[in-house]
Amino acid sequence: MPDRQQRRDQQLAATGPQDYLHAGNWLTSLYLAVICRENARVNQLAQVPVSSLRASGAEFDECIYAWVETLQHLWFGRRAVWDTLVTAVDGTDLSAPRSPAPRSC
Repeated sequence: MPDRQQRRDQQLAATGPQDYLHAGNWLTSLYLAVICRENARVNQLAQVPVSSLRASGAEFDECIYAWVETLQHLWFGRRAVWDTLVTAVDGTDLSAPRSPAPRSC
């Protein structure tokens, strides 16, 4: 993935699962890319598999992963956006089962 430093693009090597490559950072990156109208970067981020975000070892409620999938489906115009959106919203229910110490919705 290109990394912009000093107004030039650099190619960074893929690192595989890392503790900082989690759903929270993915969401922040996506939001910033959208705000900055970096469509190519949004496209790259939208192609990151949720399984890669889970592999970081960081624990998040399932609604976070469903929200990531919702945004990915939305970006690519897939019909599955509605199913994952419902899953994400349902996951915010306080009576829904949660992980022991996750980062919540």
